[in-house]
Amino acid sequence: MHVIALGYVGVEARDSRRWIAFAEEVLGLRATETEDGLVLLRMDERAYRIAVHPGNRDGLAYLGWELPNVPALERAADELTQQGVTFERGTEDECARRQVRGLLRFVDPAGSPLELFCGQRFNSTPFLPTRPVSGFLTGPLGMGHVVIRTPEAQATADFYTNVLGFRISDYFADRLIFLHCNGRHHSVAFGNLGPGRGLSHIMHGAWASQQRPDVFLLHAIAFRISDRVRLRRPDRRRRDVDRDPAGPPEHLGAPATRAAGAGAGLKPRRSSRFGPPIACRLEDHI
Repeated sequence: MHVIALGYVGVEARDSRRWIAFAEEVLGLRATETEDGLVLLRMDERAYRIAVHPGNRDGLAYLGWELPNVPALERAADELTQQGVTFERGTEDECARRQVRGLLRFVDPAGSPLELFCGQRFNSTPFLPTRPVSGFLTGPLGMGHVVIRTPEAQATADFYTNVLGFRISDYFADRLIFLHCNGRHHSVAFGNLGPGRGLSHIMHGAWASQQRPDVFLLHAIAFRISDRVRLRRPDRRRRDVDRDPAGPPEHLGAPATRAAGAGAGLKPRRSSRFGPPIACRLEDHI
């Protein structure tokens, strides 16, 4: 199977409209709202990268994994059938709502709803960040990465490698397994991170305003119930940040490691050179 990137993420939120101010004032993303309350967040030329659906909970709705074209999507359907994975095809209306040409839906061993898609619509209006950053790190690397909390981390990683064609990138303290599908160090990670399961955080990278190609800030939207925030910056200094609209913290990161080519040459290891995240109290907006 030829998954090329994390294309989009769908989340459910009890107060989806609060995401509009949060996205534009804190993250620098462009937000639009549909008549039925769906909030779409842009960070590049795509129609959206994060879709916030109004609902009765705060958490993950689906992960959208991109394939290059319709033939690749059809081959993926054949491979899922051969692997015994039950899936559904997106209807014409569902594809129109996701703004894609084709769609396959199924669930991974961690319980996360997955969507294989191709042909996401591009927005003809040039993207301009709403904060003083030089844009976001997307393109062939996809929109960022996600971390999923699950006690079935190994089984889920096996599913991604054996069925979806991902490769292992790294390990962290025997608690997290990182996987990649392109030149980004990881597009997804799984770990038994304490009680509960589901989405831990979404990360996206914003180029620093000085436009240094080797340094960018990493913003992540976390869906953990916590009064603390994890923080890493290129200059290694602490910085307090505010919660996202769902209640959990905002998360900043250090420069990410990129794989050479399509992930070639990565050697899994049991620790990260970035070390553990720094915890600090939440106080003010960025």
